[in-house]
Amino acid sequence: MSKTTTRSRQKLFFAGLAALVCSAILLAGCGGSQPALAGTWERLSVSPEGGSPGHEVLSCSDEDGWSCTYSLEAEPDLGFDLPDATTGNFSGEQRTEGWTCPEWFEQSICDSEVYVVGGVMEFSPLDGDPFTVDEELIVTESGDIQMLYVYWVDWFVCPWYRTFDQALEANPFPTPFNGDDGPVFDCVFAPESLE
Repeated sequence: MSKTTTRSRQKLFFAGLAALVCSAILLAGCGGSQPALAGTWERLSVSPEGGSPGHEVLSCSDEDGWSCTYSLEAEPDLGFDLPDATTGNFSGEQRTEGWTCPEWFEQSICDSEVYVVGGVMEFSPLDGDPFTVDEELIVTESGDIQMLYVYWVDWFVCPWYRTFDQALEANPFPTPFNGDDGPVFDCVFAPESLE
């Protein structure tokens, strides 16, 4: 066999091996990409009683277990009241395998769930005592749209978006906020929480 043929076969072998390794990495969910929950999520918060909307932010990372920080951002250009200084810290673990979608969830959440992290969020309000909430953070994907649903277990679930512009688009209202015509309340309550 000539040296040229041997080199060509070696190149072809290594190219095939590299493609196989890359495919295995992608199928395993590695390859340098972050897990579905990682990064920043934003929400247009709406009180069921009315009042000024707010801009909530949740930033999550996976380093020795999941952790997220919660905060509120001022939006004076949108006419929102200044936010209070409530902050929060979440810690949890991945629970995708074996997770059961509650029967009362919108079917679209259950059908498009790709990643679930369960844990505890500790909120620290400016006025008042800290409190904890059992939460499940449910990432969904539909086409190229990724969303997060923050589920206060046995209480309610609310949608979050990758950007605040997406949150505003999903729940439009006249801006700046005039005190009356705010966004629609978009969380869904568990039936047992309403009893």
